[in-house]
Amino acid sequence: MRKENKFILACLAVIVLVVFVAAQNLTIDRGHSNMFTGINSGYGNTSGYNNIFLGHNTGYYNATGYGNTAVGFQAGPASGSTALTNSTAIGYMSAVAASDTIILGGTGSYAVKVGIGKTTADEVLDVVGNIKVSGTIVAGTEYAILNKTASYTVTESDLGKMITVTAAGAVVLTLPSVDADNVGARLLIRKKGAGSLTITAVDSDVIYDSSAAGSIANTSSETYALIELVLISATEWDVHLVKGTWSTS
Repeated sequence: MRKENKFILACLAVIVLVVFVAAQNLTIDRGHSNMFTGINSGYGNTSGYNNIFLGHNTGYYNATGYGNTAVGFQAGPASGSTALTNSTAIGYMSAVAASDTIILGGTGSYAVKVGIGKTTADEVLDVVGNIKVSGTIVAGTEYAILNKTASYTVTESDLGKMITVTAAGAVVLTLPSVDADNVGARLLIRKKGAGSLTITAVDSDVIYDSSAAGSIANTSSETYALIELVLISATEWDVHLVKGTWSTS
């Protein structure tokens, strides 16, 4: 091959290489101020910044999000959540799908219990010590919490709530007058303290196997008891959940 042809081919190769590198630089921006540690950590990141991903496949789906933290195998923004900000996922298979959110552990078989002040956890959140709350505590999406320390007449607007009764002595909860329109209504009633709690029906209503306008009571010295009442007809309350000793009359 003539020297001139070799020179031309060499020039062409250089030009192709320069174009390739330039194209790569134009289409990929890996962001800045990130720390990715682990195989495929931050794999999808394009322009996201200020992210910390620690572990195999952590932050895999993040693309443009910033200020996120993920710790643990495959932890990080959930699939489809490519632009979150200020989100945190901690634990094996934990996934976060909203900005300004902290997620501990995964879901389903990967769900965890959280213990504070102890080395084991018996519930989803298990705390040793006091809990201080400045806002409203809502029990899931079904029950709002109503706190009582003395006898109280439940109103129709209270149906669907959880009533927590702190009973030092004898406390009576009187159920509201109901009709067929209220069928399906629920009340979750929790007793705290060594006092007694009696739940009384009105009109000709019954509670489980009680007499008409009868009652169900926890009169033991148990410091914790729980009962869920469900209206199954216009005049009958059934017991669907119970903890502690309850008796009807």
